[in-house]
Amino acid sequence: MPLFNYQCQKCTAVFEALVDVGDKKSVRCTRCGSASKRQAVSSFRIIGGKSGPGNAPGRTGADFISSPDSFVSAMNSFGDKIGDRLSNRQMEKAVEQLKQAKR
Repeated sequence: MPLFNYQCQKCTAVFEALVDVGDKKSVRCTRCGSASKRQAVSSFRIIGGKSGPGNAPGRTGADFISSPDSFVSAMNSFGDKIGDRLSNRQMEKAVEQLKQAKR
């Protein structure tokens, strides 16, 4: 199930929701309950680690927006696992997009 970031159009709260693609209309603001929202930044959750898949705390898109260094580290670790790291240019572009999402 994809993890989406939303911003409430009523109270401006930013929140995350795991949503079935066909069920986006059911998402409501976690602060005020409004259904009026816009999708902010789509993201993903990384789960796993040395203690085994599903046992380590997950990282969310909001974690990466607040700490681009953790994004770089996670992406490098993921790239090592699949044998295909992002190029420096791709990484710089992704980090810049995270910084813009934070604004």
